[in-house]
Amino acid sequence: MCKVDMNRYLVVWGYYGGIHKYGGLVCADNPTEAIQRFIVEQEDKEWLEFHEDGSLTWYVPFEKRTITYPHVVAYLESHWRVGGEWHLWEFPPEPTTEPYIADWFCTHHEDEVATAIRYSRPELRRDFPGRKPRAFVWYLRCGTLVTFYYYNRFKTPFQIHVLARYLLTRPTEDVEVRRWRGTYQDIMDQFRLRPWTYE
Repeated sequence: MCKVDMNRYLVVWGYYGGIHKYGGLVCADNPTEAIQRFIVEQEDKEWLEFHEDGSLTWYVPFEKRTITYPHVVAYLESHWRVGGEWHLWEFPPEPTTEPYIADWFCTHHEDEVATAIRYSRPELRRDFPGRKPRAFVWYLRCGTLVTFYYYNRFKTPFQIHVLARYLLTRPTEDVEVRRWRGTYQDIMDQFRLRPWTYE
């Protein structure tokens, strides 16, 4: 049951190039709990174990092995960001009185994603010559975060190896790109939970 004092979150996910995006409403006290509830709904609860340090263990279905992710964001990246997008937005605590609000929630535009990755590649080539990893984007309050990673679905399924992350400042005439060394918790702390505020 969604209690009156709980926050309400909208989760939207889907694969790039796919026709449909999927959405779900999550009631939770905070973003971490919202993500945990989303994961539980997507998996069987018996296959998951959340730890006090923020990590989680996934008992891989029908296989005699486990994977421990250092953070729920690491799980999201390995399961949902490989080839797709995933969003968490918080509904306003009070109903709006405006008759219409444009672009309240908006998913990724593939051209914008490609542009952010293209801006980051010169820095990647400087730091890691000859490497050609895949990439995805998080839109954060502090800027656009491009993550370069490797993924081998045969050798290490449901796991990615993050090579490097680069932060792009919000659109300006001269986009600044710099290496970003934040943690998974830093990423979640910077989620744009309320995009309508333009923060």
